[in-house]
Amino acid sequence: MNKTLEALQLGESYQFSVVVENNGTHFAGDLSLSPEESILIVRGDTFEGRSSTLDWHELDELQCTSFEGTFMLRGLKGIGGSSQALQRYPRLIGHFEIRYAVSHIIFQRGQMSGQEEYVGFEIRSPSLARWIGVTTTQHVIAASEKDTLFAQNSPVNAEFQVDMPNFGKVAVIYQLRMGYLTDFSVGLHFPPVLSVFFGAPRNASEAISSIHEMETLLSFLLGYPLAPERIQLITQHGSYWPSSLYVAGHRQDVTDSERRYPFFPLGHNLSHDQLGLPPLPIRVFPTYMGLSDSDRAFIKKYLRYRHLDNPEERFLGFFRLLEKLCYQNESFLPHEKLQTLLTRATPFLFRYFNDTKNVRRIIKRMNRLNRSKLDTAGCIKRFMDEIPTMTQERWTYGTGDLEAICKLRNDLTHANELEPDTSDIATKAKFIEVLLVIRLLLHIGVPVADAASISGRLQHHYLIERRNDVRFIQVS
Repeated sequence: MNKTLEALQLGESYQFSVVVENNGTHFAGDLSLSPEESILIVRGDTFEGRSSTLDWHELDELQCTSFEGTFMLRGLKGIGGSSQALQRYPRLIGHFEIRYAVSHIIFQRGQMSGQEEYVGFEIRSPSLARWIGVTTTQHVIAASEKDTLFAQNSPVNAEFQVDMPNFGKVAVIYQLRMGYLTDFSVGLHFPPVLSVFFGAPRNASEAISSIHEMETLLSFLLGYPLAPERIQLITQHGSYWPSSLYVAGHRQDVTDSERRYPFFPLGHNLSHDQLGLPPLPIRVFPTYMGLSDSDRAFIKKYLRYRHLDNPEERFLGFFRLLEKLCYQNESFLPHEKLQTLLTRATPFLFRYFNDTKNVRRIIKRMNRLNRSKLDTAGCIKRFMDEIPTMTQERWTYGTGDLEAICKLRNDLTHANELEPDTSDIATKAKFIEVLLVIRLLLHIGVPVADAASISGRLQHHYLIERRNDVRFIQVS
């Protein structure tokens, strides 16, 4: 006998026969969910008094039901379909079929009450356990009495908790569950979950956006995709049946070797500190969520470039982000004084050259030229001066190589005649990535010394590490 479906697990595939509601009319459908794609097929007959108003191209939201529960589909894009006349006399009967690609699916075992609002969410992922490590909190849980553990808001069950202004609070908690003989299980189970509670209820679109933001930050800190197993949405008024989120195209192929070495481990409450790494400042969570959309986009773009196979594309992508993050505006001459002089001289220049248009153009360029004292290499060098010397001494590249690296960027961008070695581009891409990651860590509130210390844990960092000098000694 199949077990009742209570929640959708990301990474699993599902097939449901559903009933789709459209303005009070119901049509049959098939809903297929998989890590690669999620597809809804809607089909039905139409005639006078029974019609479909479904948009064939795009739908923001669509609800359907099945024996298993209720599905709220979001982000539907039409990818195909057909329509035909089954009968023309004595009355017209048509038949249609529409195929939609679906981006997000919210599932609840029971009925959904209209436009649900959510007060938070929980993410469960095997990567969280590696990121947290073995902690004193876990030892306390294992040694505590059951009544203490299952008390409401028990502080024993949390690894950390931090407030995020204008957003809510985030915590890593342990989801406690006792084993039962009916499940052939005994003892205490307490897998970690990332728990977020909003300061005010949010609709589905806002909640999903917040989930993706938290995934982005954790994927950056882990050094590989978070790859959740389950995402639970917490409704405003509570429900006997939990709501779960399924995301189409969610990458799940994170290897065990990747999970074994998180880039920036949490490092709090460790029972044994074997790595000697700086702990993650918990303020990175409120700092990241407090950034503007454009500032958070730097990390999203980095994650996208990180997975590119072509080293040339990675190099150019990393360089663009580093260049923008390191940009500084410095003038050759005091801007206000120069502006005052040009304003006074403009009428004379108009009369002298008798060419108002071009005089205005040259003055505009003079202002821009005056502010370009620092070129890209100079801006990056200023940033590198903040990085501890001990860290830079490990690298095969330094500030003296920036001009050549900038030239390579220009040559690749403008398709100049050169045939750079692929391995050389790969090593320079890794160097730029290391600088970029340090800069991004500063961007979210990590001290520069800690960011530099942790940067050596990036995958393939060895590509830019100095080789120890090998000395041969003649033995007589």
